[in-house]
Amino acid sequence: MKAMMLIIKNKGNAMKIVVKRSNLVFFILSILLLFACAPRIALYNETAYSNAVSLKVESLALMDKASDSISAHVQEISTLETNIEKAYQYVRWLPRNELTVAQWEILKDPNRDLLGGFLAKWKEKKVLHAAFIQEKEKQTTDAFNEILKLETGKNKPKDK
Repeated sequence: MKAMMLIIKNKGNAMKIVVKRSNLVFFILSILLLFACAPRIALYNETAYSNAVSLKVESLALMDKASDSISAHVQEISTLETNIEKAYQYVRWLPRNELTVAQWEILKDPNRDLLGGFLAKWKEKKVLHAAFIQEKEKQTTDAFNEILKLETGKNKPKDK
């Protein structure tokens, strides 16, 4: 029976595997099954969860102040935007975390209707109306809750 040689490259290192033709189908199916069983989403991350909880509280507290002139809150806004960006950058580099990254991108985007858009509108108008603030607080709360639900729904890492 003839044997087939497969060369698999893994990060630049070549690994030779000799497989009998009769076992080739079994071998390929085994490899596919191995990849199919791998998680398609990142594992739960305590830091990502903690960042989201803290930033939710900070964001809503700052949004409450938007009926005041923005001039009194410029530093708070800058600090919040920096902290949001830090949290985003943290989750961005976690493997298989595309869904969470997309949620943070929507939340912080100044051209959308969530936190980023709210802060952009406050900068533009200088003072916002209470009804607008309340509606945006509800939407921002919902957005943060979605991020938190996604994070808590992830598989917990196994103890080492």
